[in-house]
Amino acid sequence: MMLANGLIARPHKYSMSLTTKGEIMTSYQVLVYDNNHYGDERERVDYGVFATVDDAVAKSKKIIDDDLKAMWKPGTSATALYQLYICWGPDPVVVPLDPSDPEVAFSAWPYAKERCREIVIDPALAKTK
Repeated sequence: MMLANGLIARPHKYSMSLTTKGEIMTSYQVLVYDNNHYGDERERVDYGVFATVDDAVAKSKKIIDDDLKAMWKPGTSATALYQLYICWGPDPVVVPLDPSDPEVAFSAWPYAKERCREIVIDPALAKTK
């Protein structure tokens, strides 16, 4: 389909957003893998498509934070919490819908490792929603 500005709209199973100039904006999909079923595509969950990379990364971080909060118990060390996460937690990945766009520089495991340290230092973080 030809757009008014001469660009050709690429078909995709998700709708694409347009800028005010009618240009196609990159959208980002959040896919969540299960660390307990590493490599098993059948265990992947699609958490949706986001208009910006920041929104997609924020959703990914929230998914991790919510899981860490549920796993943490008083007295749990950062190392033990991180081991629980890498064995049982979600592993969100942010991917651009347009394969020609650059990969997103977000990795769940390093983010989770840092959050484990923060939660153990300040347990109030595990209680916040």
